[in-house]
Amino acid sequence: METTVVEVKTRTVPAPRRGEEQWAQLVTVRTGSRSSTVQQLVIRDGSVLLVLSGSPTQVALSADTALAKAKAR
Repeated sequence: METTVVEVKTRTVPAPRRGEEQWAQLVTVRTGSRSSTVQQLVIRDGSVLLVLSGSPTQVALSADTALAKAKAR
């Protein structure tokens, strides 16, 4: 059986100031010469908790719209 080594690194990054609390991290997964980075963003605004995960660019572009939609429910 062949073994594949997977390296996972996380790094807390500044989160956009939204709501009452916010937190963000980058997760990089590397195997061999290939790697992928995903951003996770958590925003709490009152009783609304928004969790976004995806490419860092997409998370940054979607945060305001996603929070507005979540709060409108």
